[in-house]
Amino acid sequence: MGHSNLIQKFPNFKHKIGSLSTLFLLFIFIVMGLSLGRNIIKIKNARQQIISAKNQLTELNEIQDQLKEDLEMIQSRQYLDKEAHDKLNLVHEGEVVLVLPQEDVLRRLSPRTQKPDEEMRPLRNWEAWLELFL
Repeated sequence: MGHSNLIQKFPNFKHKIGSLSTLFLLFIFIVMGLSLGRNIIKIKNARQQIISAKNQLTELNEIQDQLKEDLEMIQSRQYLDKEAHDKLNLVHEGEVVLVLPQEDVLRRLSPRTQKPDEEMRPLRNWEAWLELFL
């Protein structure tokens, strides 16, 4: 049986093969289109991730630079002297330390000539001049 015999036996065979090949090609184009669409979306998402990662890298580099500056400052002799002075109450040679009592003790020890805090008001300009000269 040759090709011509098949066509004579099945007259719609050629038409069916043509419509099947058209459907198959249509199916292939649809699958390729969907695949292309998914790949485009993946590329856009990857670009967004790259931009986000670059921004994060920039921020981390700035933080790293600031931390390096802080480390240099902390390792300096001036910083060590300041911390020893402030936190450990160490003094340099020839320096005098003045220790004041707590605020409530200071109020009890202060003279009672001033009015209580509630009654005190700022002096007007003419009252201040009068008090200065009298």
